[in-house]
Amino acid sequence: MAKPTYRVTVAATERRTPNLRRVHLEGPDLARFPDGFEGGYVKLLLRPDGSAAPGPEGAKRRSYTVRALDREAQRLSLDFAAHGLAGPGTRWGAAAEVGDVITVVGPGAVKGLDPASTWVLLAGDLTALPALSVQLERLPPDATGHAVIAVPSGDDRVLPELPAGVEVSWVVGAAPQALVERVRAVPWRAGTVGVWSASEFEVMRALRSYFRDERGVSKDAMYISSYWKRDATDEQHKAAKKADPTA
Repeated sequence: MAKPTYRVTVAATERRTPNLRRVHLEGPDLARFPDGFEGGYVKLLLRPDGSAAPGPEGAKRRSYTVRALDREAQRLSLDFAAHGLAGPGTRWGAAAEVGDVITVVGPGAVKGLDPASTWVLLAGDLTALPALSVQLERLPPDATGHAVIAVPSGDDRVLPELPAGVEVSWVVGAAPQALVERVRAVPWRAGTVGVWSASEFEVMRALRSYFRDERGVSKDAMYISSYWKRDATDEQHKAAKKADPTA
């Protein structure tokens, strides 16, 4: 069954950090957009050059996290990270101006933390920061655990208010694999862990191996995904995920 489409207009943009730009989309179509999908995703319909496609036929589809939905204002907010190759989505997000019109498809499912966990471990890079921030916002006040986040610069360190029991470690300006090293250095706590992680493809594979094979985290207690692949297009990234022999 095809997902709903929404024709929306850029209402405002803001530079959240040097490498993260937020685009606010508005339109009466968003009156149909369901509640509770912050942290899920929508797909933008784009031409290869990064301009908005007029419809689904021949369009490139690029996924972005729903960072916020303002029901009263009929406003959907998406964050665009500057990273890797400048594909259609990155180009559109960087150039979007007030008044631009685009079609959004979705939303897709929200992948959350295991509610049965006694502590949490979150890990991600800049592309995961919007979804990871939503996960942190949803933690109960008494939550405990750790978040490890890799960002290009110190000025990219932005997060919502956290529960007092959740520690944050930032990995700034290092190679992607440094995220793996920092996660491995997090002290393993007693109890049942809930893992949420999203990052570059090879980083994801290394983290998945660590959580699953070394720490014995069950599939039900772990959400782990890659949002991009170094030196690869989105299509190449998807093909790599499909062919991943250890998935």
